[in-house]
Amino acid sequence: MKKLLILLVVVIAAACSNKNSPAPSIPADWYGGDKTNLTQPEVKPESKSVDQILEATRLGLEALPVSQSEAKIGNWEMPFVLSELGITTTGIIGTVVTKSVPTYILAWGDTTRLSRDARDPAFDNLENTLTYSGVVTDDTIEKDVSRMAKILVSTGHVKDFETLKENLKKAVRQFVDTVGAIPQKADCPWYVSRVRTDLSVEFSGVVNAMYTAGGDARLRLEWFRTEAKANPVVRKEESSLTEDQKYNIKQFVSAMSEDLEALLDKDIYDPVFKPASFRVGLGMNAKGDAGFAKVAGGFVSHIYFNRSAKVARTENSPVDENYMFSILDSQPNVEGKDPLKVVKVARDTIRKSLKRAIKMAHFVSDSAAKLKINRWQIYDVKVGYDLNLGGDLNLVTLTGTIASEIIMHNSLY
Repeated sequence: MKKLLILLVVVIAAACSNKNSPAPSIPADWYGGDKTNLTQPEVKPESKSVDQILEATRLGLEALPVSQSEAKIGNWEMPFVLSELGITTTGIIGTVVTKSVPTYILAWGDTTRLSRDARDPAFDNLENTLTYSGVVTDDTIEKDVSRMAKILVSTGHVKDFETLKENLKKAVRQFVDTVGAIPQKADCPWYVSRVRTDLSVEFSGVVNAMYTAGGDARLRLEWFRTEAKANPVVRKEESSLTEDQKYNIKQFVSAMSEDLEALLDKDIYDPVFKPASFRVGLGMNAKGDAGFAKVAGGFVSHIYFNRSAKVARTENSPVDENYMFSILDSQPNVEGKDPLKVVKVARDTIRKSLKRAIKMAHFVSDSAAKLKINRWQIYDVKVGYDLNLGGDLNLVTLTGTIASEIIMHNSLY
């Protein structure tokens, strides 16, 4: 059986440029901080250093063996490779060579082995995954949770089976009910293609929403659908969400579906790499607010929007133009005070932030588009952003937390 090898290519930026030249950097208003940057004059960084890094990576991949017989290491296959670029807290950009948070992840495909339809759409997979669709009963959840709890306990990472099972049941019910509150009709070009919640499980059996890698054990809850067919989730029993939570989830998703069209503004349009997917964290509080999750506060689901070329933009919006997006952030735990604070941001601010974010994505995807077309090509560029309380999507740094992601797809691949 052939084995799929995913190789993380490490290319030292210093080897790709003159050692006497200054380190490549990006504008200070592109990364970090809670100061809003939407009104700042546009600055585009010099892309020469990124051009050199990508070209060096391409040349390294082209030097790899073409066939198994040439490699002489057995039965193997490597149809795609991931490489990473990161930004330091001082704005220096370069290849990620340590376990840090990458800003840009580039997916390279071997055009002789990887077809367009075979590309991995999610970049990552997790073995311990529970997937839901259709009608879900508490009996179904009980069976799934018992099976998964036994698996996690058997690894030695979790001790208390009963505590784990009760906490997982609560998390799964809330996940299923959250998906059930999301509008299923794909009447906007951007439709919800996937909902995912990653959980970390402590040794004691406590279950937490996980925003970044970590935790003693990992578990994923997932729902997805194809563009052509809605795949709703309905739980027969009473919902774990309040009516306010369900209404605000629907409003948030509907507004995002419409406003993501800002990514395709003609002033920021690129003929090669185009925005194909957008991921955002969804957070909720007990009062019923639902919106952008800035950090892992409470229960966090990740909503993936994909763009359909078959659906035209609707003129009859179900969401008021004056709708205010909510940003949920954690705050110091004080008795009698909600652990999550809510900041309201206007729709126009989010649209401007999305346009600015896509320009940051083009900084690397434009360099990818200039590469010589050969055996290895970049087919996707995934860009990670953090979110400040002013509504800015800023490039995430090596020590930051990713709140949203945009995937740029190579339309020529």
